[in-house]
Amino acid sequence: MLYSDEVWTGIEYQVAAHLIYEGMVEDGLAIIKGARDRYDGINRLPIPRNPWNEIECGGHYARAMSSWSILLALSGCEYDGPSRVLQFAPRLKPERFKAFFCGPKGWGSLQQTRDQNGQRSTIAVVEGRLAVSQLLLAAQSPPKTARVTLGDAALEATLQLDGDQVRVTLATPRVVKARDALSVVVA
Repeated sequence: MLYSDEVWTGIEYQVAAHLIYEGMVEDGLAIIKGARDRYDGINRLPIPRNPWNEIECGGHYARAMSSWSILLALSGCEYDGPSRVLQFAPRLKPERFKAFFCGPKGWGSLQQTRDQNGQRSTIAVVEGRLAVSQLLLAAQSPPKTARVTLGDAALEATLQLDGDQVRVTLATPRVVKARDALSVVVA
């Protein structure tokens, strides 16, 4: 059975993510809001009402996989496993941002805070591990210093401006293990 408001949410999420990547964050969020308002679990038929049932390929369709692209677009998270390069550039509230990340061998959270003294970016692995040799971070202004720690241990690293990003290269590649965190403070 088809509904008159049936829309292919997979395309909506893809377009929204593309807008976010292009810097049109509010436009992307408006598209996401429209999709979620249609499937909010209250105003949507059929019964039982379920916010995860986006009617595209019949009932009981679990949210389009392209919805994951929203997370990647908003966090600016990209990971190159063979090179061990992690990029993190939040596009939504970069002064206070936290998001889930999933890598090839582990998962955890990416967190960024900014204030007048600088920026702290933290990669916390909850389960598994994440190999890192370089971090690419978006900074609010060109930094002069960087302090890198893995847990409580200070790590030697070099800092380089790379366009509008800061490239932090660890002197020795590291593996961030479960229950540990890699932090970069730039000022």
